[in-house]
Amino acid sequence: YRHIRTSKEIIKNLLNYYGKNKIASAFLFTIYHTTFLIKILVFNIVIGMKIFIPEFGVGAVSILISVFLSGWSSLFATIVGVIWNREYKAMTFLEEGLALWRAVQRAGGAVSMVTIPESSSQPGHLFDTMLEFFLYNDVIIGATNFSLITTRAVREVLLHGKRFLSLPLATNNRQSMLTFDFLQMDPSEAAEAASGMLRVLSQSQQIHVTTALGTDLTFGKRGRQPGLFNGMADTSGKVGSSSFEIYIGIEETKTNGHAVVDASLGYIGVPSSPIALTFHDGRLSEIEQSAAGEVLRCYMDSFDDPGIYVAGEFGIGLNRRSRCLGNCYIEDESTFSTFHIGMGRNLALGGIHDAAGHFDLVFREPTIYADSTLIMKNGLPAV
Repeated sequence: YRHIRTSKEIIKNLLNYYGKNKIASAFLFTIYHTTFLIKILVFNIVIGMKIFIPEFGVGAVSILISVFLSGWSSLFATIVGVIWNREYKAMTFLEEGLALWRAVQRAGGAVSMVTIPESSSQPGHLFDTMLEFFLYNDVIIGATNFSLITTRAVREVLLHGKRFLSLPLATNNRQSMLTFDFLQMDPSEAAEAASGMLRVLSQSQQIHVTTALGTDLTFGKRGRQPGLFNGMADTSGKVGSSSFEIYIGIEETKTNGHAVVDASLGYIGVPSSPIALTFHDGRLSEIEQSAAGEVLRCYMDSFDDPGIYVAGEFGIGLNRRSRCLGNCYIEDESTFSTFHIGMGRNLALGGIHDAAGHFDLVFREPTIYADSTLIMKNGLPAV
């Protein structure tokens, strides 16, 4: 079986071997078509059980779906994939999902769970197709590999008075995100640290940022109000995030200047060396030609969407318990004394730009002016 990859190929080879025997051929055709019908039937049963009883088949559902859709020859590869993910927490978060499921049940809530295929990279548009289902719920928790907070679906559920908590679980060090220390940050402490900066930012039209490495950028925010993420989604229509930060869905055509990103490239982690960038009229127009720059360029090109090159968000980290080490995307962007540029989609952050995804470029120790007022100096709040 080393050179036979799918059940269809197995049937085809058997038919070629027994081709002169009409009885054998008819028998094999019958087996093949019966197997196909069984696959469809079992697939529907699996999906039905998964919708109504999420505990059903946990750890095996992806194996069953793969086997019944693609053939038995995929069984071993899928088992290896599930085992690898369960051991190293690379992409599969069934344990975390069930932990959240049980926590909601203990709190007296009625809960349903939807799983997104592991093969979906930045599945924002897939998430948007589920809007009608989400509107039947009071609270949606986005405990997926990638952040879904910037999607159209989140914007719509908030407008309908629902609540959304962003809890992206992606890590680079094989540790479950739910065990990271930064999640213990006090929400009231983050709100207090942000209050002065939020007050000044809400009255400003432009943001100017510099760093010691050479970043010198301006952002436009006319008509865009700042918001606060501090882990709370406790009132109707509120969005919360495990990233403690000030966020602004900035004007999509107003970011200009030079930047040197040194702290984190979001899901990619810490760059091997600082990367020089150029922004022009809202778009990332030039990436330094270096090994680290090539990693960033290839990652952005993988979205196959020029919209990912638009600067859609400006953020300031507020979490004093976070360490920007490249281990966790959310920890990096929320680290105190950093600012970040959210690339790509900024829906639900107050922006109007849609794209195939969203990720953040994180910079250390910025000096930030809101119009002419200094709000942060070398990474420390000044108001």
